[in-house]
Amino acid sequence: MQMGIPRMAGILYGIYILISRPRYDDKLGVWLLYASVSWDGNKYQYHQLTNLGKSFDTEEEALAFGFVAARAWIDAHKSD
Repeated sequence: MQMGIPRMAGILYGIYILISRPRYDDKLGVWLLYASVSWDGNKYQYHQLTNLGKSFDTEEEALAFGFVAARAWIDAHKSD
């Protein structure tokens, strides 16, 4: 059973804003990844990452992995 309000954290990674806010699945009893990447080139852009086939025992693990996944997505998709 989830207690309290889930955490949310944001960081800057170059020109990108990364937000990680894991979600608890009561049915499965695990924490799931939910992260987003946003940036402003010529127009505002946004990409959302959810679950990715992973679950976590703690909120802290899911929160940290949200940033890892977001940075990996940026590194694989950004223009040089």
